[in-house]
Amino acid sequence: MIRVVLACALVIALGAVSANTIGYLIPDLMQDLSISRAAAGLITGLFFGATGVGAFAASRIVQRFGARMALITASATVTVLAIASGVIGSYWILLLYGLFCGFAYSLAIVGTNVVVASVVPERRRGVALTAKTSLAPFFSGSSSILVGFFIDKTGWRLILFVIAGLCALVALNSSLSLPQQVKPVVQHQPDKAKTIRARPILYVYGLAVFLSSGGGSAFFLWIVPFLKQDLELNSQNAGLVAGIMTMCSALGMVGIAFISDRLGVRRRFDVIIGLTGVCGIAATFLVADQRLSSGVAVLLLSIGVLTVATNSGLMHAAIVELAPDAVAQATGITLTGYYLGSFVAPYLFGFIADRSGYPTAWLASGIALSVSTALLVWIRLANIRHHQNRIRLTPSL
Repeated sequence: MIRVVLACALVIALGAVSANTIGYLIPDLMQDLSISRAAAGLITGLFFGATGVGAFAASRIVQRFGARMALITASATVTVLAIASGVIGSYWILLLYGLFCGFAYSLAIVGTNVVVASVVPERRRGVALTAKTSLAPFFSGSSSILVGFFIDKTGWRLILFVIAGLCALVALNSSLSLPQQVKPVVQHQPDKAKTIRARPILYVYGLAVFLSSGGGSAFFLWIVPFLKQDLELNSQNAGLVAGIMTMCSALGMVGIAFISDRLGVRRRFDVIIGLTGVCGIAATFLVADQRLSSGVAVLLLSIGVLTVATNSGLMHAAIVELAPDAVAQATGITLTGYYLGSFVAPYLFGFIADRSGYPTAWLASGIALSVSTALLVWIRLANIRHHQNRIRLTPSL
Protein backbone atom coordinates (compact mmCIF):
# COMPACT_ATOMS: atom_id res chain seq x y z
CA MET A 1 0.00 0.00 0.00
CA ILE A 2 2.78 2.43 0.91
CA ARG A 3 4.56 1.68 -2.37
CA VAL A 4 1.40 2.47 -4.34
CA VAL A 5 0.78 5.76 -2.50
CA LEU A 6 4.42 6.76 -3.03
CA ALA A 7 4.15 5.98 -6.75
CA CYS A 8 1.05 8.20 -6.95
CA ALA A 9 2.83 10.96 -5.00
CA LEU A 10 5.70 10.92 -7.50
CA VAL A 11 3.30 11.27 -10.44
CA ILE A 12 1.62 14.30 -8.83
CA ALA A 13 4.93 15.82 -7.73
CA LEU A 14 6.54 15.67 -11.19
CA GLY A 15 3.32 16.95 -12.76
CA ALA A 16 3.45 19.99 -10.46
CA VAL A 17 7.15 20.48 -11.22
CA SER A 18 6.42 20.53 -14.96
CA ALA A 19 4.23 23.62 -14.41
CA ASN A 20 6.00 25.45 -11.58
CA THR A 21 9.42 25.18 -13.21
CA ILE A 22 8.14 27.27 -16.12
CA GLY A 23 7.38 30.00 -13.59
CA TYR A 24 10.98 29.82 -12.35
CA LEU A 25 12.22 30.08 -15.94
CA ILE A 26 10.16 33.16 -16.87
CA PRO A 27 13.02 35.73 -16.70
CA ASP A 28 15.20 33.54 -18.95
CA LEU A 29 12.34 32.79 -21.35
CA MET A 30 11.59 36.52 -21.63
CA GLN A 31 15.19 37.27 -22.49
CA ASP A 32 15.84 34.34 -24.82
CA LEU A 33 12.52 34.37 -26.69
CA SER A 34 11.88 38.14 -26.49
CA ILE A 35 8.43 37.71 -24.96
CA SER A 36 6.52 39.79 -22.40
CA ARG A 37 5.57 38.78 -18.87
CA ALA A 38 1.99 38.26 -20.04
CA ALA A 39 3.11 35.92 -22.84
CA ALA A 40 5.28 33.94 -20.41
CA GLY A 41 2.41 33.73 -17.92
CA LEU A 42 0.15 32.32 -20.63
CA ILE A 43 2.23 29.10 -20.68
CA THR A 44 1.40 28.23 -17.08
CA GLY A 45 -2.10 29.64 -17.54
CA LEU A 46 -2.74 27.14 -20.33
CA PHE A 47 -1.41 24.37 -18.08
CA PHE A 48 -3.93 24.99 -15.31
CA GLY A 49 -6.71 25.81 -17.75
CA ALA A 50 -6.20 22.47 -19.49
CA THR A 51 -6.12 20.77 -16.09
CA GLY A 52 -9.53 22.15 -15.18
CA VAL A 53 -11.21 21.76 -18.56
CA GLY A 54 -9.71 18.31 -19.05
CA ALA A 55 -10.93 16.90 -15.74
CA PHE A 56 -14.18 15.52 -17.20
CA ALA A 57 -12.41 13.93 -20.17
CA ALA A 58 -9.72 12.60 -17.83
CA SER A 59 -12.33 10.84 -15.68
CA ARG A 60 -13.72 9.10 -18.77
CA ILE A 61 -10.24 8.03 -19.88
CA VAL A 62 -9.49 6.61 -16.43
CA GLN A 63 -12.77 4.69 -16.47
CA ARG A 64 -12.16 3.41 -20.00
CA PHE A 65 -8.48 2.46 -19.88
CA GLY A 66 -7.78 2.15 -16.16
CA ALA A 67 -5.95 4.33 -13.65
CA ARG A 68 -2.58 2.62 -14.14
CA MET A 69 -2.49 3.25 -17.88
CA ALA A 70 -3.70 6.83 -17.36
CA LEU A 71 -0.88 7.59 -14.92
CA ILE A 72 1.77 6.07 -17.17
CA THR A 73 0.39 8.09 -20.08
CA ALA A 74 0.40 11.29 -18.00
CA SER A 75 4.10 11.01 -17.16
CA ALA A 76 4.99 9.90 -20.69
CA THR A 77 3.17 12.93 -22.13
CA VAL A 78 5.26 15.32 -20.05
CA THR A 79 8.39 13.44 -21.14
CA VAL A 80 7.59 13.83 -24.84
CA LEU A 81 6.53 17.49 -24.61
CA ALA A 82 9.52 18.47 -22.46
CA ILE A 83 11.93 16.89 -24.97
CA ALA A 84 10.15 18.56 -27.89
CA SER A 85 10.24 21.94 -26.14
CA GLY A 86 13.92 21.60 -25.36
CA VAL A 87 14.79 20.59 -28.91
CA ILE A 88 12.63 23.13 -30.79
CA GLY A 89 12.97 25.91 -28.24
CA SER A 90 10.22 28.18 -29.58
CA TYR A 91 7.43 30.00 -27.77
CA TRP A 92 4.72 28.12 -29.65
CA ILE A 93 6.02 24.69 -28.62
CA LEU A 94 6.04 25.93 -25.03
CA LEU A 95 2.37 26.85 -25.37
CA LEU A 96 1.70 23.28 -26.54
CA TYR A 97 3.80 22.08 -23.61
CA GLY A 98 1.58 23.97 -21.18
CA LEU A 99 -1.62 22.78 -22.87
CA PHE A 100 -0.85 19.05 -23.10
CA CYS A 101 1.04 18.82 -19.82
CA GLY A 102 -1.95 20.47 -18.15
CA PHE A 103 -4.26 17.79 -19.50
CA ALA A 104 -1.74 15.16 -18.39
CA TYR A 105 -1.92 16.65 -14.89
CA SER A 106 -5.69 16.25 -14.87
CA LEU A 107 -5.14 12.57 -15.74
CA ALA A 108 -2.70 12.37 -12.85
CA ILE A 109 -5.13 13.93 -10.37
CA VAL A 110 -8.07 11.70 -11.33
CA GLY A 111 -5.96 8.56 -11.69
CA THR A 112 -4.14 8.92 -8.38
CA ASN A 113 -7.40 9.64 -6.53
CA VAL A 114 -8.89 6.44 -7.94
CA VAL A 115 -5.82 4.37 -7.09
CA VAL A 116 -5.47 5.67 -3.53
CA ALA A 117 -9.19 5.32 -2.82
CA SER A 118 -9.10 1.72 -4.06
CA VAL A 119 -6.08 0.47 -2.07
CA VAL A 120 -6.34 2.49 1.16
CA PRO A 121 -9.02 1.80 3.81
CA GLU A 122 -11.53 4.61 4.26
CA ARG A 123 -10.37 5.44 7.80
CA ARG A 124 -6.82 6.09 6.50
CA ARG A 125 -7.78 7.68 3.21
CA GLY A 126 -7.49 11.29 4.40
CA VAL A 127 -3.90 10.84 5.52
CA ALA A 128 -3.05 8.95 2.32
CA LEU A 129 -4.51 11.67 0.08
CA THR A 130 -2.60 14.33 2.02
CA ALA A 131 0.61 12.31 1.68
CA LYS A 132 -0.07 11.93 -2.04
CA THR A 133 0.01 15.70 -2.56
CA SER A 134 2.65 16.60 0.05
CA LEU A 135 5.58 15.81 -2.25
CA ALA A 136 4.44 18.39 -4.82
CA PRO A 137 5.57 21.55 -2.93
CA PHE A 138 8.74 19.79 -1.77
CA PHE A 139 9.70 18.81 -5.31
CA SER A 140 8.72 22.22 -6.66
CA GLY A 141 10.86 23.89 -4.01
CA SER A 142 13.79 21.66 -4.86
CA SER A 143 13.28 22.51 -8.52
CA SER A 144 13.44 26.23 -7.72
CA ILE A 145 16.75 25.84 -5.90
CA LEU A 146 18.32 23.66 -8.60
CA VAL A 147 17.10 25.90 -11.43
CA GLY A 148 18.53 28.92 -9.61
CA PHE A 149 21.95 27.28 -9.32
CA PHE A 150 22.19 25.89 -12.85
CA ILE A 151 20.09 28.10 -15.14
CA ASP A 152 22.88 30.61 -15.86
CA LYS A 153 25.28 27.80 -16.80
CA THR A 154 22.99 25.38 -18.65
CA GLY A 155 20.11 27.41 -20.07
CA TRP A 156 16.40 26.62 -19.83
CA ARG A 157 16.39 23.92 -22.50
CA LEU A 158 18.56 21.54 -20.48
CA ILE A 159 16.24 22.05 -17.50
CA LEU A 160 13.38 20.72 -19.63
CA PHE A 161 15.48 17.71 -20.66
CA VAL A 162 16.03 16.92 -16.96
CA ILE A 163 12.27 17.12 -16.35
CA ALA A 164 11.75 14.75 -19.29
CA GLY A 165 14.20 12.23 -17.84
CA LEU A 166 12.62 12.34 -14.38
CA CYS A 167 9.11 11.90 -15.79
CA ALA A 168 10.29 8.93 -17.84
CA LEU A 169 11.58 7.31 -14.62
CA VAL A 170 8.26 8.06 -12.90
CA ALA A 171 6.37 6.43 -15.80
CA LEU A 172 8.57 3.34 -15.44
CA ASN A 173 8.00 3.27 -11.68
CA SER A 174 4.23 3.54 -12.20
CA SER A 175 4.28 0.56 -14.55
CA LEU A 176 6.10 -1.50 -11.90
CA SER A 177 4.38 -0.29 -8.72
CA LEU A 178 0.72 0.32 -9.56
CA PRO A 179 -1.83 -2.51 -9.59
CA GLN A 180 -3.05 -3.73 -12.96
CA GLN A 181 -6.67 -3.17 -11.95
CA VAL A 182 -8.33 -1.14 -9.20
CA LYS A 183 -11.71 -1.66 -7.64
CA PRO A 184 -14.19 1.18 -8.15
CA VAL A 185 -15.20 3.11 -5.05
CA VAL A 186 -18.90 2.81 -4.26
CA GLN A 187 -20.59 6.20 -4.13
CA HIS A 188 -23.91 6.95 -2.49
CA GLN A 189 -26.69 8.42 -4.58
CA PRO A 190 -27.30 12.07 -3.72
CA ASP A 191 -30.55 13.43 -2.36
CA LYS A 192 -31.79 15.46 -5.34
CA ALA A 193 -33.89 17.82 -3.24
CA LYS A 194 -30.94 18.73 -1.05
CA THR A 195 -28.71 19.04 -4.10
CA ILE A 196 -31.04 21.62 -5.64
CA ARG A 197 -31.18 23.64 -2.41
CA ALA A 198 -27.39 23.65 -2.21
CA ARG A 199 -26.82 24.97 -5.73
CA PRO A 200 -26.93 28.75 -5.18
CA ILE A 201 -24.38 28.72 -2.37
CA LEU A 202 -22.20 26.30 -4.32
CA TYR A 203 -21.88 28.72 -7.21
CA VAL A 204 -21.01 31.54 -4.83
CA TYR A 205 -18.38 29.24 -3.33
CA GLY A 206 -17.07 28.50 -6.83
CA LEU A 207 -16.70 32.25 -7.41
CA ALA A 208 -14.86 32.64 -4.09
CA VAL A 209 -12.51 29.79 -5.03
CA PHE A 210 -11.94 31.38 -8.46
CA LEU A 211 -10.92 34.69 -6.88
CA SER A 212 -8.82 33.03 -4.20
CA SER A 213 -7.00 30.84 -6.70
CA GLY A 214 -6.49 33.70 -9.13
CA GLY A 215 -5.29 36.12 -6.49
CA GLY A 216 -3.05 33.64 -4.74
CA SER A 217 -1.42 31.91 -7.72
CA ALA A 218 1.11 34.74 -8.11
CA PHE A 219 2.75 33.64 -4.86
CA PHE A 220 3.81 30.42 -6.57
CA LEU A 221 4.15 31.26 -10.25
CA TRP A 222 5.68 34.75 -10.03
CA ILE A 223 8.02 34.47 -7.02
CA VAL A 224 11.28 33.99 -8.93
CA PRO A 225 10.56 36.69 -11.58
CA PHE A 226 9.56 39.13 -8.81
CA LEU A 227 12.68 38.38 -6.75
CA LYS A 228 14.98 38.75 -9.77
CA GLN A 229 13.37 41.67 -11.57
CA ASP A 230 12.02 43.78 -8.71
CA LEU A 231 14.15 42.88 -5.68
CA GLU A 232 17.18 42.39 -7.95
CA LEU A 233 18.34 39.06 -6.52
CA ASN A 234 20.59 36.91 -8.68
CA SER A 235 19.41 33.55 -10.03
CA GLN A 236 20.93 31.48 -7.23
CA ASN A 237 19.57 33.58 -4.37
CA ALA A 238 16.13 33.95 -5.99
CA GLY A 239 15.90 30.20 -6.55
CA LEU A 240 17.12 29.45 -3.03
CA VAL A 241 14.64 31.82 -1.38
CA ALA A 242 11.70 30.59 -3.47
CA GLY A 243 12.69 26.95 -2.93
CA ILE A 244 12.93 27.26 0.85
CA MET A 245 9.55 29.03 0.94
CA THR A 246 7.88 26.32 -1.11
CA MET A 247 9.39 23.40 0.79
CA CYS A 248 8.56 24.92 4.17
CA SER A 249 5.00 25.43 2.99
CA ALA A 250 4.70 21.62 2.68
CA LEU A 251 5.32 21.28 6.42
CA GLY A 252 3.13 24.25 7.25
CA MET A 253 0.20 23.06 5.18
CA VAL A 254 0.22 19.66 6.90
CA GLY A 255 0.38 21.32 10.34
CA ILE A 256 -2.44 23.77 9.64
CA ALA A 257 -4.55 21.02 8.03
CA PHE A 258 -4.03 18.86 11.13
CA ILE A 259 -5.11 21.73 13.39
CA SER A 260 -8.19 22.41 11.26
CA ASP A 261 -9.17 18.73 11.48
CA ARG A 262 -8.83 18.86 15.26
CA LEU A 263 -11.08 21.94 15.35
CA GLY A 264 -13.80 20.08 13.45
CA VAL A 265 -15.40 20.23 10.03
CA ARG A 266 -17.41 23.40 10.64
CA ARG A 267 -14.45 25.30 12.09
CA ARG A 268 -12.39 24.34 9.04
CA PHE A 269 -14.28 26.98 7.10
CA ASP A 270 -13.17 29.60 9.62
CA VAL A 271 -9.57 28.55 9.00
CA ILE A 272 -10.09 28.98 5.24
CA ILE A 273 -11.51 32.47 5.76
CA GLY A 274 -8.55 33.41 7.95
CA LEU A 275 -5.97 32.07 5.50
CA THR A 276 -7.58 33.83 2.53
CA GLY A 277 -7.73 37.12 4.41
CA VAL A 278 -4.11 36.89 5.55
CA CYS A 279 -3.02 36.09 1.99
CA GLY A 280 -4.88 39.17 0.75
CA ILE A 281 -3.17 41.34 3.38
CA ALA A 282 0.25 39.99 2.34
CA ALA A 283 -0.45 40.75 -1.33
CA THR A 284 -1.67 44.27 -0.49
CA PHE A 285 1.44 45.08 1.54
CA LEU A 286 3.62 43.97 -1.39
CA VAL A 287 2.26 47.00 -3.26
CA ALA A 288 4.85 48.99 -1.29
CA ASP A 289 7.68 46.71 -2.48
CA GLN A 290 10.16 49.55 -3.14
CA ARG A 291 9.65 50.87 0.38
CA LEU A 292 9.95 47.46 2.03
CA SER A 293 13.21 45.88 3.09
CA SER A 294 14.14 42.62 1.37
CA GLY A 295 13.52 40.73 4.62
CA VAL A 296 9.97 42.08 4.98
CA ALA A 297 9.19 41.37 1.32
CA VAL A 298 10.44 37.79 1.68
CA LEU A 299 8.35 37.38 4.85
CA LEU A 300 5.22 38.56 3.03
CA LEU A 301 5.94 36.19 0.14
CA SER A 302 6.43 33.32 2.60
CA ILE A 303 3.07 34.07 4.23
CA GLY A 304 1.42 34.08 0.81
CA VAL A 305 3.01 30.79 -0.24
CA LEU A 306 1.99 29.08 3.02
CA THR A 307 -1.61 30.30 2.94
CA VAL A 308 -2.10 29.46 -0.75
CA ALA A 309 -0.63 25.96 -0.36
CA THR A 310 -2.79 25.21 2.68
CA ASN A 311 -5.97 26.66 1.22
CA SER A 312 -5.63 24.63 -1.97
CA GLY A 313 -6.31 21.49 0.07
CA LEU A 314 -8.73 22.83 2.65
CA MET A 315 -11.03 24.50 0.10
CA HIS A 316 -11.68 21.14 -1.54
CA ALA A 317 -12.33 19.51 1.84
CA ALA A 318 -14.82 22.22 2.84
CA ILE A 319 -17.28 21.25 0.12
CA VAL A 320 -18.37 18.26 2.22
CA GLU A 321 -19.84 20.63 4.79
CA LEU A 322 -21.49 22.85 2.19
CA ALA A 323 -23.08 20.02 0.22
CA PRO A 324 -22.84 16.66 2.01
CA ASP A 325 -25.43 15.16 -0.36
CA ALA A 326 -24.03 16.75 -3.51
CA VAL A 327 -20.30 16.21 -3.16
CA ALA A 328 -19.80 15.32 -6.83
CA GLN A 329 -21.55 18.48 -8.05
CA ALA A 330 -19.76 20.63 -5.48
CA THR A 331 -16.40 19.13 -6.46
CA GLY A 332 -17.02 19.95 -10.11
CA ILE A 333 -17.93 23.56 -9.34
CA THR A 334 -14.96 23.95 -7.00
CA LEU A 335 -12.47 22.49 -9.49
CA THR A 336 -13.86 24.69 -12.26
CA GLY A 337 -13.45 27.81 -10.15
CA TYR A 338 -10.01 26.81 -8.91
CA TYR A 339 -8.46 26.00 -12.27
CA LEU A 340 -10.23 28.81 -14.12
CA GLY A 341 -8.63 31.20 -11.65
CA SER A 342 -5.26 29.51 -12.16
CA PHE A 343 -5.76 29.79 -15.93
CA VAL A 344 -6.59 33.50 -16.02
CA ALA A 345 -4.30 34.79 -13.26
CA PRO A 346 -0.78 34.08 -14.63
CA TYR A 347 -1.52 35.98 -17.84
CA LEU A 348 -3.36 38.86 -16.14
CA PHE A 349 -0.69 39.28 -13.46
CA GLY A 350 2.00 39.43 -16.15
CA PHE A 351 -0.11 41.74 -18.30
CA ILE A 352 -0.64 44.20 -15.43
CA ALA A 353 3.04 43.98 -14.45
CA ASP A 354 4.02 44.75 -18.05
CA ARG A 355 1.80 47.82 -18.17
CA SER A 356 1.99 49.23 -14.64
CA GLY A 357 4.65 47.32 -12.73
CA TYR A 358 4.57 44.70 -9.98
CA PRO A 359 2.94 46.93 -7.31
CA THR A 360 -0.25 47.28 -9.36
CA ALA A 361 -0.25 43.55 -10.09
CA TRP A 362 0.02 42.76 -6.38
CA LEU A 363 -2.78 45.23 -5.68
CA ALA A 364 -5.02 43.37 -8.14
CA SER A 365 -4.20 40.09 -6.35
CA GLY A 366 -4.98 41.68 -2.99
CA ILE A 367 -8.35 42.94 -4.21
CA ALA A 368 -9.29 39.52 -5.61
CA LEU A 369 -8.35 37.84 -2.32
CA SER A 370 -10.25 40.43 -0.28
CA VAL A 371 -13.42 39.93 -2.31
CA SER A 372 -12.97 36.16 -1.95
CA THR A 373 -12.69 36.57 1.82
CA ALA A 374 -15.90 38.61 1.92
CA LEU A 375 -17.75 35.96 -0.10
CA LEU A 376 -16.47 33.19 2.18
CA VAL A 377 -17.68 35.11 5.25
CA TRP A 378 -21.11 35.50 3.63
CA ILE A 379 -21.20 31.76 2.83
CA ARG A 380 -20.22 30.90 6.42
CA LEU A 381 -22.99 33.08 7.86
CA ALA A 382 -25.52 31.68 5.38
CA ASN A 383 -24.51 28.15 6.32
CA ILE A 384 -24.91 28.90 10.03
CA ARG A 385 -28.44 30.22 9.39
CA HIS A 386 -29.18 27.12 7.29
CA HIS A 387 -28.18 24.80 10.14
CA GLN A 388 -30.18 26.83 12.66
CA ASN A 389 -33.28 26.62 10.47
CA ARG A 390 -32.88 22.86 10.13
CA ILE A 391 -32.67 22.52 13.91
CA ARG A 392 -35.87 24.54 14.35
CA LEU A 393 -37.70 22.48 11.74
CA THR A 394 -36.55 19.15 13.19
CA PRO A 395 -39.35 17.80 15.43
CA SER A 396 -38.28 17.00 18.97
CA LEU A 397 -38.79 13.41 20.10
